[in-house]
Amino acid sequence: TLFMVIIGNVEVNLMKADEGNKRRAYMLSLPVSKKQYVASKYLFLLLSFYTVLSASLLYIQIFIANCKTDLASGLIEGVAALLPVIAFTFLVVTAIELPFYFAFGTDKGGRVKTGLLVGVFFVGIVYILFGDLSIFDSWSLEAVVEFVKKHPKEVMILQLISPYLSMLVYYISYIVSCKLIGREEEA
Repeated sequence: TLFMVIIGNVEVNLMKADEGNKRRAYMLSLPVSKKQYVASKYLFLLLSFYTVLSASLLYIQIFIANCKTDLASGLIEGVAALLPVIAFTFLVVTAIELPFYFAFGTDKGGRVKTGLLVGVFFVGIVYILFGDLSIFDSWSLEAVVEFVKKHPKEVMILQLISPYLSMLVYYISYIVSCKLIGREEEA
């Protein structure tokens, strides 16, 4: 969740800074193409994302090295094995919401994002009320650790594939944002 908070704050504040005092209109009037403008935002967020991910992985390694109990160390190692997958999921979420910010601005884009999250939350509540909850009976942190220990090959495949899939989604998001900002300027 630390990823979501840090990257989300950087993302929104970056976009708000350009909207304040009509800086975005000024920046778009400079001899920089709209694609370069959008690319600079995506690149900055991507670099911020990888900085936070690297710092978190370093912190986990320091924690594991100084951990006194095997149980805590084992739990952290299990979670750390899935951290890149979780982190790249957050990158996909960022890629989904960026085009909304480019298309509607931070205020309206934030409302659209909130509406989507409320919709997902509503679907989750409906499932909790009327769905089959027996699939959650065996879910626990220990189960995650056991899965990681029993299926190292699958976890490694997830760790190897998730960056490429998330980067593909991020690139598609960049293309969509470029088209949206170009359409916005034509209107």
